[in-house]
Amino acid sequence: MIRRPPRSTRKESSAASDVYKRQVLIKQCEAGIERHKMNVRVLTEKRVGLAEHGDLIVTIEEELDKIAHYEDRLEVLKKYFT
Repeated sequence: MIRRPPRSTRKESSAASDVYKRQVLIKQCEAGIERHKMNVRVLTEKRVGLAEHGDLIVTIEEELDKIAHYEDRLEVLKKYFT
């Protein structure tokens, strides 16, 4: 049986692990941007799903705010942690 250290014991992370974590965060931001860009495209180009959104402009603005959030986060990650 493998004995693990207690959870309260913090193990130092390796440089490779830190790089991996940063890469995951960057990919999550990029995926979030693409997801919300697609939502805006669907809302502006297609006539599908419009019945669910009474105020289309507000919905598009919310999607743009989400894109801006992910872009800000991505900028900070790249500026300070790469």
